[in-house]
Amino acid sequence: SLIYNREAKYLLEYEKRIADEFDKLFIVSEAEKALFQRLIPTDKIHAISNGVDLDFFNPDHQPGIQIKSPALVFTGAMDYWPNIDGALWFVEQVLPLIKKHFPDVNLYLVGSKPSAELKKLGEIEGITITGFVDEIRDYIIQADVCVIPLRIARGIQNKVLEAMAMGKAVVSTTDAAEGLLI
Repeated sequence: SLIYNREAKYLLEYEKRIADEFDKLFIVSEAEKALFQRLIPTDKIHAISNGVDLDFFNPDHQPGIQIKSPALVFTGAMDYWPNIDGALWFVEQVLPLIKKHFPDVNLYLVGSKPSAELKKLGEIEGITITGFVDEIRDYIIQADVCVIPLRIARGIQNKVLEAMAMGKAVVSTTDAAEGLLI
C-alpha cells in the first residue's frame, strides 16, 4: 500500500507535467478520460479506443501446436506485476473452485519472462507456464475460456479484445473489462 501510494503520487505529478507540455492528450477510454479530468482538469484530453487487427486475430487461425483440453488461457507479459498478481490470485482463489467441477481443467499462463513466483506454479499438475511463444494465437484459439483475472487494471486490455476477436469466451474481472463499451 505504501509503495502504491508513493507511485501514485509520482505518476500524478508526471501526468500533470505532460498535460501542461502537450497540446492534445489521448486516452484509451471514456472512463480513463473522466478519471484523468477529475485529477487534472483540462480540455486538451480526448478518448480514442484502441483495438486489434481482426484479420490477424480471427477465429479461422489454425494452430501449429496442440494444448490439452479443457483449457483456460491467460496471456500477457508474465513479468508485469498486474499479470503476476492476477495469475497468483486466480490460481489460489479461483482455480480450486473450477477444479471441483472440472478436475481435468488445464491452465496455461502464456507470455514472456514469467516471474519466479509464476514459474513455481508450473510445478502444479494442470498448470503450464509457457514463457515466450512464437504464436500466441495458437493458445487463444484452443482455449475453452480465456481468463483475464486482473485486479490492477486501467483502460482497455488488448488481451480481452484479442480473445473476443477470435470468438473465445472471456471471463474477466471487472477491472480488466472496465474500458469496454458493453
